[in-house]
Formats: sequence, structure tokens, C-alpha cells
Amino acid sequence: MRAMRVAPVLACLLLMSCVAPVVQEAGSSELNLARLPAGSEVVEVPAADCTLRGVLVPAPGDATLVLHVLPWCGSITTGLSGVAGMRETLTRVHELGWSSLVVDYRGVGASSGRRDPRALAEDADAMWRFALARVGGRAERVVLRAASVGGLAAGALVDRGARPAGWVL
Repeated sequence: MRAMRVAPVLACLLLMSCVAPVVQEAGSSELNLARLPAGSEVVEVPAADCTLRGVLVPAPGDATLVLHVLPWCGSITTGLSGVAGMRETLTRVHELGWSSLVVDYRGVGASSGRRDPRALAEDADAMWRFALARVGGRAERVVLRAASVGGLAAGALVDRGARPAGWVL
């Protein structure tokens, strides 16, 4: 009897593991830095066939940089309006003396291109390369912070050889 109750659950789990991750349409093309710490800047991250756009909140000196890899429905543009709490997160990380980089996936929010979950790893690679360039190529100065599908993208980075100082999942 117990096996009959477990079978549907196992079937659902198997089916879910076969479904591609989703990157939901989110945000707008506008990036407003007015409510972020002074010195925040809009960044453009080149990817294979598009330009990823986001925000860099730099901290002084040789600060650690937190690369925020967004969830499936996230956009830096909606997070800055206070909806997703990203503005508060970026401000708090800055107050702790760390830099932050958060970039929209292709086709989402401020980034160009067409949304494609198969491009998550490629987008994450572009974000990682940009983050490394900001810290002089020193991976030990980058921390990955990821949620939801961002965890998949961050995992793909590590699978491809990225070695951040730490993870926040």
C-alpha cells in the first residue's frame, strides 16, 4: 500500500527533473541608480550575441565583490524599485564594505537578447568574467550569491572551473 502512495511522488520528481529551467520575463529597460549608494554605476557585460546590463555598487579599496546571480523571475530593474528587496541588499552589502555586481540575464529587464534558459551558463560565464576583471583576476575576492535558477547558473560556473571565495545560496 505504501508503495502505491510513493509512486506518484517519484513520478512527479522524475518529471520535474526533465523540465528545462525557466527564465521569466521581468523588469523594464530602465536602470535608476538614484536610491543606491553613491558611486553606483550601470554596467554592460558583453555576452556571445547580446549585451547583459546591470549595476555595480563599488566599495573602496580591495573590497570583496559579491556577484548576485538572480532567481528565475528576477531583474535588477524591479529589485531597485523595492519590490524584490535588491536595493536594500545592495545597500547593506555596501555598508559592510563589500562591492556588489548584479546583472540581468539576456532578454530580461535591461539586457538585450532573447530569453533562453539554455543560455544561463553562458550568461553566468559572462558575469563571472566581468566580476573577475573588476577584482584584478583574483577569484578569492569574489563571492557568489544565488537563488532559485541562479543556483543552477552558479553551479554551472563552478562546474566550468570558477573557484569563488564562497557561496551564499
